[in-house]
Amino acid sequence: GSLSKDEVKEYLKDLNGGIEVSDEEVDMVMKEADVSQSGTINKLELMNATAFWFSYVERQKGGCCVIL
Repeated sequence: GSLSKDEVKEYLKDLNGGIEVSDEEVDMVMKEADVSQSGTINKLELMNATAFWFSYVERQKGGCCVIL
C-alpha cells in the first residue's frame, strides 16, 4: 500500500506531537520522498519521508544533528 498526501499530512501531524503541519511542509516532504513520482508515498519512501521530516524539524529548531 501507499499513503496519499492527506494521509502523509496526518502521519506528519502524529510525528509532530499532534501539532498541525502546513500544506507547504507536506508538499516539501512529498517532493523529497516520492522518488517514484507516483503522487503517493510507499513503504520504502516513508522511511525517507520520516528521516527528512525529523531533519527539517531539527533545522527549524536551530539544532544540529549528526547521523551516524
